[in-house]
Amino acid sequence: MKKNILTTEQASFLKQHNFSLYQERFEILCEAQKAEKDGHLNFASDDEYKTFIDAVMTGEWSEELFMINLSNPIGCEHFLAAREDGNGGLIWYVVDYSEGDRFTKEQIQSIVPEAYRYSAFMVSEIAAEKDWGPEAQHQRPEQAKKQAQEHEKPIENFPKPRVVTDEERQDELTQSSIRTVAATLRPAQ
Repeated sequence: MKKNILTTEQASFLKQHNFSLYQERFEILCEAQKAEKDGHLNFASDDEYKTFIDAVMTGEWSEELFMINLSNPIGCEHFLAAREDGNGGLIWYVVDYSEGDRFTKEQIQSIVPEAYRYSAFMVSEIAAEKDWGPEAQHQRPEQAKKQAQEHEKPIENFPKPRVVTDEERQDELTQSSIRTVAATLRPAQ
């Protein structure tokens, strides 16, 4: 069974409520709809609605986790991982996807080095798995082949370079010389 992964905002909304009866679950769905209309709760897609409803009906969900990809802005794989140093502090490492740590938004704001707390570095665990996980590893060689084939195609309707005649070249040289002499003879201001 697929795990219900909710955004931090959606998980916080559900944590505020107790629901074990179907009537309570129905009331929570109604409250969620009202909160969405009031702009206090957001759903980005139909899948998010479905996941939220499933979470309410089963009473089971996980909060969305994020990974910090230091080279996310340029599309490379350099994830952040932390290990305890023995003195209560953290030592930070740069690792590949499989070893990268997962964080809640609250953890990112409290323990991740300040320079990497920005959304440009944050990647949802689901998106990271899609882009860097085991399935993506198999697709990369195929994508590289496809891109190489696209680059080998001739460019159609590419304008051919125009041949410059000796006369045009001489005119250009003359115009350039005139501008240089004029600038030299102009009185300094």
